[in-house]
Amino acid sequence: MIVEEYGIHHLSCASCSAKIEKEISNLPHVAKVNLDLISAKLKIEYYHPLPNSLQKLNQIAQAIEPGSHFSAHNQSTPKSSMDYKWLFIGLGIAVYVLSFVVPMIPTLYMMLLSFALIGHRILTSAVLKLGKLRLLEEHFLMSIAALGAMYLGEYGEGLAVLLLYEIGQVLESRSVNKSRNAIQKILALKPQRTWVFREDELISIPTAEVLVGETIQINAGDLIPLDGTIISGESEIDTSSLTGESEPRFVSTGDPLFAGSVNGGGTLKLKVTGDEAHSTINKIMAMIEDAASRKAPTEQLITRIAKIYTPTVVALALLIVCVPLILGGAFDVWFPRALIFLIVSCPCALLISIPLSYYVGIGLAAKQGIIFKGSVFLDLMRKVQIMVFDKTGTITTGKPQISAIVALADISQQELLHIAKTCERFSTHPFAKTILSYAQNEEHQFPMGEYHEYAGRGIVFSDDLHSYYCGSNKLLSKFSIPIPSSSREPSKLRNEYHNMQSDTAYPTSVSYPEQSSIIFIARDNACLGYISLEDEIKPGIGSTLSRLKSLGIKKTYILSGDRDPKVNKIAQALGFDGFYSELLPDDKISKLENIMANTIGATAYVGDGLNDSPVLSRADIGIAMGEIGNPAAVESADVVLLNDRAEQILKARLISQKTHHIVIQNISLAFGIKFAVMILGSMGLGTLWEAVIADVGVTILAVFNAMRISKISMK
Repeated sequence: MIVEEYGIHHLSCASCSAKIEKEISNLPHVAKVNLDLISAKLKIEYYHPLPNSLQKLNQIAQAIEPGSHFSAHNQSTPKSSMDYKWLFIGLGIAVYVLSFVVPMIPTLYMMLLSFALIGHRILTSAVLKLGKLRLLEEHFLMSIAALGAMYLGEYGEGLAVLLLYEIGQVLESRSVNKSRNAIQKILALKPQRTWVFREDELISIPTAEVLVGETIQINAGDLIPLDGTIISGESEIDTSSLTGESEPRFVSTGDPLFAGSVNGGGTLKLKVTGDEAHSTINKIMAMIEDAASRKAPTEQLITRIAKIYTPTVVALALLIVCVPLILGGAFDVWFPRALIFLIVSCPCALLISIPLSYYVGIGLAAKQGIIFKGSVFLDLMRKVQIMVFDKTGTITTGKPQISAIVALADISQQELLHIAKTCERFSTHPFAKTILSYAQNEEHQFPMGEYHEYAGRGIVFSDDLHSYYCGSNKLLSKFSIPIPSSSREPSKLRNEYHNMQSDTAYPTSVSYPEQSSIIFIARDNACLGYISLEDEIKPGIGSTLSRLKSLGIKKTYILSGDRDPKVNKIAQALGFDGFYSELLPDDKISKLENIMANTIGATAYVGDGLNDSPVLSRADIGIAMGEIGNPAAVESADVVLLNDRAEQILKARLISQKTHHIVIQNISLAFGIKFAVMILGSMGLGTLWEAVIADVGVTILAVFNAMRISKISMK
């Protein structure tokens, strides 16, 4: 499959864009096409390369909307022709006014000149469409309505049809461009040049030429151009443009930084870890740009309705004029009524405002550090009834601290730690990171041997002398290694340990800390001890769960691989409706499916994206709640929260609900006013003025209403 992207120029007609998209989909070798008028991008998936593809695409565009064209995606956008439209509109209005002021020039000639100045683009397009028998195109129908009014002697109304239509086109285009530019401004956080050290000199080069592994310098106040790790300096970093987090973050040597953040303080030296094409900001931009191809059901429905709306209304117009004439009615009575139907036959108010509403909603979410990978997920978020949470890294900080190292055999704490470090050295589990960090200052020679990690259980390492085990009680049970239990009788406990290793003294009872996570350490057939770790609950989780209930979430659950007492305590403290503990990754999927099977409405799973990819994919909507730069979260989830705060879930829900409200308002506004005008027109109670307002005016109102989404309060 080959994917190509193109830029769109001078295309402002939503109805025409839908027709262009349909024609392109019929080309040979085209598997999938998405023409996004709002973001001015065309994305095509080809089965095989299409010869002269750009030329064929432009032929289609010119045939449907003269003047529009496509270009290679990396080409700059030519200056819009909208300014020239205002010039012709102004001249046309001036000539119209002069027709009443200068009596020596016949009014008809002045009206025709004004008509030509204001409507030349529409009339030219109509002639071209007539030649291609495209009789249901907007420009052709609008021209028929305007010329029909002129024929009836209603010069003012005929001129108003073209004038208001052109003004509406300009305002629509500017509103869409304003929205598009606002979102691009949010994401255009990449300096064009970067200071880099080469041959002991600090030079400025284009950012795209900086190589992975090179050292760059970030001065105070500069945008960070590339992902990297600090090797010198300390500062406060503003990540609000990426994560929506207003509080600066202190960083120093060893901390990672991400492209798009702002260096607020001292000078920093960074070792580049990713080139421009693979930077964090580029990944975010790509996700948002790709979101247009994943349309919400409402968008898809409106597109289907639009395909039959225009033919239906035009057919009604023909019936309005033909049936009365057959029955003996007067032409000059029924023809103007039919013209009203022609004017309101364009579905542009819906085809522009509905995608624009979702586009603005996705942009607002991005500004808050929430990435929706498509309007389908933005819309689905409001339908969620059940929210299921992972525990570690989602409800808790995911950064556990060692609270105790307990030897159960004749072994030192240092030796226990050495065994744990040997086993955990290749693992990416949060517990492994904690153990390795705790033991980082201790010298340790890793022996050679076989290494195997059992998902959800732990790690087994074997050298020439021994087998070592580091993990949960499930790991030791899997290999039939006895574990001391505080519930057993002391005599039985002593005998059990005596059978394992007779020359070693063991405790008569063990009291495990119930609210801690326990990592057992064993050698061969003997459990040597354990390491307990404690993880703090993230701030704001409790209030977030309470507010989610007020926003329509019916039930909340926890799915965790952690011990039952610990999960139980957290679930009760935070008011969860239920929990499942001591689960392996496969168990999580089965439990989630059980929850979904008994749920009316959508189910969301909220995880940290690191080890929850299968569950995130299985849920109706997967929400990755992790820090920016987490690649697993970016890949597996439908919604990515970049600042690791629980409040982002509330914001995502709120944006989804408010966007849906605006969409419903625009649908009601467009259909309600158009149908009202058609009913009044058929009864002889409407004029072309009302029809133009119902068409162009409603489109402008719907666009402005969609823009209100960007003003949604996040409180």
